[in-house]
Amino acid sequence: MTKKISESELQQFRYFDPALKANVMEAYLIRGMKMNEVAKLFFNSDYSFDVSLIHRCYNFSDRNSGRYSANSNFVRKYGYRVTKRDIEEFINIYPDGTFKQGITFDDFLLKKIARMKKANHNQNVKTHTQYQPSKQYHPQDSFLLTRVPLKLTMQEIRQVTSKITQIQILVMV
Repeated sequence: MTKKISESELQQFRYFDPALKANVMEAYLIRGMKMNEVAKLFFNSDYSFDVSLIHRCYNFSDRNSGRYSANSNFVRKYGYRVTKRDIEEFINIYPDGTFKQGITFDDFLLKKIARMKKANHNQNVKTHTQYQPSKQYHPQDSFLLTRVPLKLTMQEIRQVTSKITQIQILVMV
């Protein structure tokens, strides 16, 4: 859905600093403030046109206050907590808004979530030991059959090994 933004509105939108856009969007979308509250906070005005303009240029319409708050439907549905950093990334990718392309913040977030899930899946596959039938395993090596992340520090590995040794000593006694 493409929003109608006039040339003068677009010029005004481009005048806003990206950090200001991010702060305004965070206050409204994540913290759940009302537009007039956001306008008072960032523009020293009761007039919420500037707040509305920023959101319209990023393809928001209707009421979106708190849309990405901690208790939002988005968080419950996708299990992803939206942060100010997400908003900043979105603004950096689309400094002139997304109203012409029809891209929404949801589109951006869902692609990001999909990339993270794929990267996490690939990371899980790469960082877990796999059972190798050609290798001879002994009962004392049984901890090798569990999926232990390879990202452990040497100190953590020593602690785990020490605990296993202590358990083996207790079992033998």
